[in-house]
Amino acid sequence: DNCNNTASDNYGRRDNCNNTVSDNYDRRDNCNSTASDSYGRRDNCDNTASDSYGRRDNCNNTASDSYGRRDNCNNTASDNYGRRDNCDNTASDNYDRRDNCNITTSDRYGRRDNCNNTASDTSDNYGRRDNCNNTVSDNYDRRDNCNITTSDRYGRRDNCNNTASDNYDRRDNCNNTASDSYGRRNNCNNTGSDNYDRRDNCNNTASDSYGRRDNCNNTASDSYGKRNNCNNTNSDSYVYHRRDNCDNTIRNR
Repeated sequence: DNCNNTASDNYGRRDNCNNTVSDNYDRRDNCNSTASDSYGRRDNCDNTASDSYGRRDNCNNTASDSYGRRDNCNNTASDNYGRRDNCDNTASDNYDRRDNCNITTSDRYGRRDNCNNTASDTSDNYGRRDNCNNTVSDNYDRRDNCNITTSDRYGRRDNCNNTASDNYDRRDNCNNTASDSYGRRNNCNNTGSDNYDRRDNCNNTASDSYGRRDNCNNTASDSYGKRNNCNNTNSDSYVYHRRDNCDNTIRNR
């Protein structure tokens, strides 16, 4: 409870401890440690020098950090291990960052949750999750509101905007403006050629080869049966049944 220790301390102090010299063990709850710290500090710790172990909960680490920091950690120098929860990493990072990480240089492993990667994510070879902005070439899947402006080879999930060529399936409100080869699910807007089935309120403006289900608007040629309030404005070629208030304005066989 609110201990002021101005000299070297070897064991943990808890509850708002101000330690101005070198401390070897962990301090918890709003500890200000201005010198070198070897073990993890938790809960809003300001560590201005080199830290070797993980800090948790809003830790400001301005120098080199070797282990994972969690919860709103600002790491301005080189970081080798994963940071979680709103980490700002301005230098080279080798391992995954989670939860709103801003990474402005080269990153080799997956970042999760709202990661902004503005440089060569060299690539980014592993999956990024949750609102990741990847402006360079990405090879693996991104999940949850990922903005990927270049070529992407694997599936993106949850509100992914893919402006270039995509080869695998996107799920949950994916906007795919180029050619897509696999099925999209959940309110997908596919403006180019689609070969597999789309489910749940999918708007497919080009040629579709497989069945669409649940309130699908298909404005071009459709080859298979549509179910659940499907509006098919072009030729329906198969002897398949349409169920649940389907408006077929051309021929029905």
